[in-house]
Parts: sequence; structure tokens; C-alpha cells
Amino acid sequence: MKLFEEHSSEYALRVGVNRSATSYYHYTNTHRHLATFLKDKI
Repeated sequence: MKLFEEHSSEYALRVGVNRSATSYYHYTNTHRHLATFLKDKI
């Protein structure tokens, strides 16, 4: 999860430069779903 958070932070800095806001939204949404899944399974 830590690596995912680091990736998202770096990605957020590039939104509007060479990354899209929609893709960033999908990354954050995936992170949220993964965190929920892990919380339920562990």
C-alpha cells in the first residue's frame, strides 16, 4: 500500500503536464477499493 501511495503522489504532480486527471481518479479509486478489500480480508 505504501508503494501505491507513493506512486499516486508522484502521479498527482504530473496531472495536467503529461498525465490525465481521469487516470489519476482511477488510480485513487483503485487504491480505495484495494484498501477496503485488504481490510476485510485481513
